[in-house]
Amino acid sequence: MLPNIMIQKLLTFAGVLSLVTGIVVGIASTVDGAGPPQRAANASRPSLFTQAQAAAGEALYAKSCASCHGAALAGGTAPPLSGSAFQASWSDPRVTLDDLFFLLRTTMPPRASSSLSPQDHAAVFAYILKANGYAPGGQPLAVDAPQLKVERFQSVPSGARAVARTPPPAFMPAAAGAMPAGSGPDQATLSASSRSTDWLVHGHDYSGTRFSPLDDINTTTASRLAPACVFQVGERDNFQTGPIVHNGTMYVTTMTSTIALDAATCRVKWRHKWQSRDDEMWQRNRGVAIKDGRVVRATPDGYLLALAADTGALLWARQVAKPADGETFTMAPLVFEDLVLIGPARFPGLAIQHRAQAW
Repeated sequence: MLPNIMIQKLLTFAGVLSLVTGIVVGIASTVDGAGPPQRAANASRPSLFTQAQAAAGEALYAKSCASCHGAALAGGTAPPLSGSAFQASWSDPRVTLDDLFFLLRTTMPPRASSSLSPQDHAAVFAYILKANGYAPGGQPLAVDAPQLKVERFQSVPSGARAVARTPPPAFMPAAAGAMPAGSGPDQATLSASSRSTDWLVHGHDYSGTRFSPLDDINTTTASRLAPACVFQVGERDNFQTGPIVHNGTMYVTTMTSTIALDAATCRVKWRHKWQSRDDEMWQRNRGVAIKDGRVVRATPDGYLLALAADTGALLWARQVAKPADGETFTMAPLVFEDLVLIGPARFPGLAIQHRAQAW
């Protein structure tokens, strides 16, 4: 019978009850009973991986794991993979490093563990070990490394820090030469959006009517609707965007991608991928706002950013929410004149032209 403590660890790491049944069979023989002798509490940590392997694992983690577990392994919608809470959770003497590694390589990324090779999983695990205070050595970590079956997770000594974190930048300016196209919509067009056949605001217009005056689709023609084109965003993130359409271009978002499409053919005009600079909270995004050649959106690590509507080039990004305080953004912004309005995080108003906090 699997000890309750191990079940708790499995739930803490994966956050999914259904994983327990499949994992019990694989590791019950390892954790039942006395098991191998426990390493003395003050013994030095073993070197289980190389520096190059951990560096490769960091890149893989950023691509496949950070969206749930946080850019710095501090947690998001999934639990943290470093720090005192993680270390305390996995320091039980009945649990080995092999148990933790087994869970990682058989369940992560969720529903897509086969998307990473055994060598990739070993590299990610090496990065996690390094982030929790393990030093690299001369031999790379192998999936079947026998040492993992006898090693217990050792917490970072009191007063030590596993990962030295660099504060995220408060403001990021445009790349050289990046400028908005000035192609609209202007404020007069947005103010009249209730009559527009485009979809210029998340709720269609400032009144949030979610109603278009277009009438080609009605109770008579609805049964004859057929797809004109299909676009696959190619990401595993939640897809909750509210498309914005202006002059034949549709703007959609995922958690970190902003995509401009030809609304008639689904041809990609440009795609911007945001690289998170801070911990991510809720893993979803619901769209953009547009004005004066700018596309404005929020990110799960608390930034507002503006992109050039014609190229997708970054015009500016400013962190206005603090994930460490539980603040985040999911909703599409609303732009009025030079202000970007967004909630429900504790937020300022932000002037989109002058890039200054308004209130």
